[in-house]
Amino acid sequence: MVKIKQCPIDRSFHHTVLHKKWTLTILRDMMRGFSHFSDYLKTSPGLSGKVLSERLKDMEAEGLIIKNVVSTTPLEIEYGLTEKGLDMQNVLFYFSMFGAKYYPGDVFVSGEFDFEGSADTFGDGFLIPKEELDRIKKPIINKTEN
Repeated sequence: MVKIKQCPIDRSFHHTVLHKKWTLTILRDMMRGFSHFSDYLKTSPGLSGKVLSERLKDMEAEGLIIKNVVSTTPLEIEYGLTEKGLDMQNVLFYFSMFGAKYYPGDVFVSGEFDFEGSADTFGDGFLIPKEELDRIKKPIINKTEN
């Protein structure tokens, strides 16, 4: 048995930039293909430019994203995910599915959870491979044998 020094969930979440407000939203948007500062402000009306700037710096320092200066005149910067940032893909997908299942009134216009529709929608947004989506959409049957 492996001896655990610290809970990996606690380490991954509470001791990194991931626990800070807006970080997961910004990562989600990067996974959807956004790369410019203004893109993140448009999709998150409550996000201020100051906080966005702080989160992007924190995420770059954490190794989740990379900052690329495309041109200096005029200044154009693009942000992209590193391998570490891309590894958050499945985590965010399953967070999305959790929220959709347990809070459908807040998530969906219809107020109803549609498992397959949600898996397709969120899976596409996070570029989850089709084989993984097909596996997820298969009903899980727990059988108990006597």
